[in-house]
Amino acid sequence: AAAQERLRRELGRVEKEAKAADQRATALEAKAAAGQREVDAARGRLGELRTRGAEARKLGVKVQAVSAQLAATLGLDRASGAFVAKTEAGGEGERLGLRANDIIVTVNGAEIAGPKEFVGAVGTLSQADALRLEIVRAGKRLQLVAESDLGQAIAREAKTTAELEKRHQPSVEAATRARAEADQHNAALAEIRARLRDGGAAEPRRIGVNVEALSPQVSAALGLREGQGAFVVAVQEGGDADRGGVRQNDVVLAVNGASVAGPEQFKLLVGRAMHYETIALEVLRQGARVKLTVPPGKAAPASRPALSDSSPPPAERASRPPPDPRALDLGAAVEAASEGEASRAPVKSSR
Repeated sequence: AAAQERLRRELGRVEKEAKAADQRATALEAKAAAGQREVDAARGRLGELRTRGAEARKLGVKVQAVSAQLAATLGLDRASGAFVAKTEAGGEGERLGLRANDIIVTVNGAEIAGPKEFVGAVGTLSQADALRLEIVRAGKRLQLVAESDLGQAIAREAKTTAELEKRHQPSVEAATRARAEADQHNAALAEIRARLRDGGAAEPRRIGVNVEALSPQVSAALGLREGQGAFVVAVQEGGDADRGGVRQNDVVLAVNGASVAGPEQFKLLVGRAMHYETIALEVLRQGARVKLTVPPGKAAPASRPALSDSSPPPAERASRPPPDPRALDLGAAVEAASEGEASRAPVKSSR
């Protein structure tokens, strides 16, 4: 009856917290969604510009090889470059300022040996690239430059998109954290309701350790009463106890303030805790009392079975020698635990 009453009080508290957490998460998600729509629109515009910019460059000119006679006439060192035989009316070459009889000697700084090299150089350029030509016209060298409006637009849109992503990222992260917190509250709510529905007979908490009773020899060496504490035989890797810092060979003296008198009581005290709650442990480790906090429940890795917080099977216990006090590096004797079992203190929630 007392446990059911405690659960009912806990239910009321967690219901309020779960509702508030869900409302907060919903509000933050709406804000994040609005920002994400703005980012998606910018990404869409940038994608369209880049698609247009990726199209092959066409200057609209016909070129021929430079003859040796023409090179000598114009005073060129050698017969190289691309001779412009014709420009297409309204084409990019004409808009750039190319004329028939011009000789193109470089494209964006790369020397042009002939028509083939010119076609290859222009073919590597996209609509978004700037174009710089060095030409020879009537014996004079000239520079023709065409900055790409499309390339500049892509650069501006890319900067805008990056700024929007940076501006809205905190909202996305805040919404993600808030929803995770709301999910934790809802999981806690479901667990409490299940325990109330089942009369408190829900699956008890497990934290992923195997424990056994201390031998009289070890208890005496530690200064403990016979039957006091639970010796940690194994700790499940990645389990709740592992994440809380519990180690093999620890001796658990208390769970949530209640003294532990053997493995079965340890299992009972741990089993009372909700999966969403932290568990306070006091352990004896190498002669010192250490306080640990086991975090809220986490599923054990699927590839390995979880330890059941129980004693090892009898056959296993029989095959293993009892722990040697000397191997525990106990140091000075530890004062005996206070007489009597303390009442169980309220556990902390994961908030």
